[in-house]
Amino acid sequence: MKFFSKSDKIKNQAFLKRGTFSLAITAIVLAGLILLNVLVRVIDDRFPLEYDMTADKVNTISDENIDFIEGIDTEVEVIVCADRDNYATGLIQTLSNAKIGITNSEALAEYCEQTKKLIDKYADYNDKITVTYVNPEATEFYAIATEYADYIGEGFIYGDIIVNAKVNDVERVKTVSFAQIYQFQTNEELSYYGSYYDVTGNNIESALTSAIANATISEVKKVAVITGHSAVDYSEKYMSLLHKNGFEVEVIDSKLLTSISNDYDAVAIIAPTTDFVEAELDVLAAFLNNDGVLGKGLLYFGDAASPYLPHLSDFLSQWGIKISEGVLFETDTDYFYPGNPTTLQFTAAETEKEHEVIKASKNCVTGSNIPLTKSDVTLDVLTVTPMFESSGATVAAPVGVSSDWDGASNYTKSTYYGAIEAKQSMYVNNKLCEGYVYAFSSIDFIYPQTAIASQYSASGEAIVLAASQEAAGMEDKSISFVSKTITQDTFDETPTESSVNVIKWIFVIILPICLIVFSIFVYIRRRNAE
Repeated sequence: MKFFSKSDKIKNQAFLKRGTFSLAITAIVLAGLILLNVLVRVIDDRFPLEYDMTADKVNTISDENIDFIEGIDTEVEVIVCADRDNYATGLIQTLSNAKIGITNSEALAEYCEQTKKLIDKYADYNDKITVTYVNPEATEFYAIATEYADYIGEGFIYGDIIVNAKVNDVERVKTVSFAQIYQFQTNEELSYYGSYYDVTGNNIESALTSAIANATISEVKKVAVITGHSAVDYSEKYMSLLHKNGFEVEVIDSKLLTSISNDYDAVAIIAPTTDFVEAELDVLAAFLNNDGVLGKGLLYFGDAASPYLPHLSDFLSQWGIKISEGVLFETDTDYFYPGNPTTLQFTAAETEKEHEVIKASKNCVTGSNIPLTKSDVTLDVLTVTPMFESSGATVAAPVGVSSDWDGASNYTKSTYYGAIEAKQSMYVNNKLCEGYVYAFSSIDFIYPQTAIASQYSASGEAIVLAASQEAAGMEDKSISFVSKTITQDTFDETPTESSVNVIKWIFVIILPICLIVFSIFVYIRRRNAE
């Protein structure tokens, strides 16, 4: 029988120790991986951990909306009228049944997938928000249709969304139609054969968040749009903007303004083409005065295509706002786009960078601008503040000049304003009371007339919304949602080049190097142990 020598026993003991150490390290690593996997699953159930590598972050909710969603402290139910697994198929079939042809159905299918991803994230960011998909053709939808019968109108359509919340024990229901979610553009080549459309954009983020905001906001302001003096009604987009941001909006379409209800917090006049008579201006003045306590607002949008209205202009001049005849023509090539000097850029007034309206956007581009400046009126209670100004090389040209007009040298170059705020302030019973009049040089702020101005429509809407909130006395201005369209050009499921590079660095370079370094470390430790 052979016995182990003493040296063999020592070697075996050392081997056993090393083996036990290696086994312990392996067990610890495996346990760590299991714990990490469990931890990731737990966190993922509570927080969205996805990394969006798509171009322009098309599957990611904006930081502004995330902040709003996370701050909701009211139970909100979001009901999507669709079968989640067959959302795109059902919507395309619904449109087909309505004799509406979609020429790029593959793009619509992609947008539908994008819509589902973004809707699902709302519940990820706030557990007070629940998202449910119910097919309108399913039997269980009957109960929903019955419960929300007062909000159906002509009936829910596949793809519509219902938002239900309760604020101060009052149930609030807002609806979003599929037509508000997707942008449809008429296909001119096929229009002869019937209703054919191209799907060109997705507004789900702003549409759904706006509906939730409207359902949960505790402060509701009311605005009236005076349309009786306008030959063309440009109010639709303005009213839609306010609706999306928690306002109630109504229309006063009387040709002769006899009264304005005190229920309104502000009124708007958009591109008027007929002047106001003295009695009507007295009604406006009485509304703004509000029995001496102010608290009301007026928003005026000019249009160079409209005639000069002396009575209304005189009324605004009493508020420190001067309107002149003509159309703005920019002579500084740095402040207009080539070939279009009447479409110019306004920048934030230097002394008012911190104003709420200017915070909304630092510049804007508009065309068909009326000459807007400050009048000579001076009142202790009145403060007139230019919001946005032109380059200083702008002239007030005759209306109708062409883009190649060469008569600018005969006119005085000056600075004109794209927007002006006039504010009356006084103390009543030791309480500060304020009233506002905002004047805008062009309807392009809310209704862009050119392709160039349309590119900057979001900044114009943001400025108008901020001014409307100030004019109506809205204290909570944290909610501000203008249209954020994800166009087809930016919709791309392909990872961006930078995202691909990040993945390459992590998995092809960094992780292999870390593994090699760790292996060398273990090898050296084991050699030293021997």
